[in-house]
Amino acid sequence: MLPRLTPRDFAILETMLADHLGDDELLIAAIRKKMQFAKIVFADDLPGEIVTIGSRVAFTVDEEWPQERRLVTLEHYVPGQDHQSVASLRGIGLLGQAAGDKIEIDFGGRVVALEIHTVLYQPEAESKARRKPSDLHLVASRGDSRQPVSHRSGRRPGDDPGPSAA
Repeated sequence: MLPRLTPRDFAILETMLADHLGDDELLIAAIRKKMQFAKIVFADDLPGEIVTIGSRVAFTVDEEWPQERRLVTLEHYVPGQDHQSVASLRGIGLLGQAAGDKIEIDFGGRVVALEIHTVLYQPEAESKARRKPSDLHLVASRGDSRQPVSHRSGRRPGDDPGPSAA
């Protein structure tokens, strides 16, 4: 499946390309390929099983033991904190992919298989959940014959109704 990127994640990749990433040709090629084939999706429309920057994801490499990592920018990468930098071939491979996807990453002749098991946390999904009012209930709708009808004109006392349209 084609990768899906938020406009924010796409912009981060553009910035990474502009910074030349220490002239890492494999990484630059992987970023260009990701950007070329990616579908840009607004954060509110992105399914929760897509890996974005800031997501926590469970995956395996070459069918070894599963691992969990948080995909972070190079500025937020902290060794030993279960982070995966997006400024790496593995990080670029994860970005924009969905739970269940299997991809291959070419490390310059050594190809590894990466399988995404689940997205444990996605910041965009969390943001949508916080904004969604969960305790609102529909009392009446336009098609509901029991809906109360207001007989007030909406004018305040003393308001001049103006000339009649007769």
